[in-house]
Formats: sequence, structure tokens, C-alpha cells
Amino acid sequence: MSIENSLHSRAEALTSLITQHASGAVANISKSRSMRSTVQERDQIQVVINACQELTALLTEPYEWIANAAWGYVDSVALSLVLSLKVHRHVPRNGGTISLVDLAAKTGSSVVLISEVF
Repeated sequence: MSIENSLHSRAEALTSLITQHASGAVANISKSRSMRSTVQERDQIQVVINACQELTALLTEPYEWIANAAWGYVDSVALSLVLSLKVHRHVPRNGGTISLVDLAAKTGSSVVLISEVF
């Protein structure tokens, strides 16, 4: 069996698995009177999540996969920078405003850096 046929077969199997388990999970949650899901419901949902992630990996080009992985760190880096600069100490509370120039001066950074993060 060729790699292309193997990937196609796996993608079809994952699609079927997702359809079956997602439908079952939705039906179970709809019938449930509790706001908390059972272990069985959580397991069924996790099967769907795992299958979706695998299907995404099969259908995504390598360059897209790398770009998505890299972009996944952007929010963490931005938050780390905001905390390192202690931006939260300089932004007025209760809806007040501060200019980029003033915020840059108070944090010891540049207007360009602040504008790129926000």
C-alpha cells in the first residue's frame, strides 16, 4: 500500500471515529441532567479531541505545522514581556488612559516595542 493510500485510509478512519464519538458525546451530554460530565463522557470527548488533532496533523503541510507551532508561543512571550516591564503598574485603573509615549517612558522601553506587543 502506498503512503498516499495509507494516509487517505487513516484520514477516513479518523473522520468516521470523530463522527461516531462526537455524535455520541453530544447525545450523552444532552440527556444528562448534571452540569458535570461523567468519566465516560470525558473519555468520549477526549477520543474526539485526539482524533481531531491527528487528522489536523495528517492534513497540514509541514511548513504550516511549523508556523502554527511557532505562533503558539506568541501570547506567552507577549504576556511575559508585559509582566517583565510591569505594564500593569502603569496603566490607569477604572478606564483611564495613558499614551504610548508615557507608557514607554514609565516602563523603560520603546514606543515601537509597546505598540508591537499590544
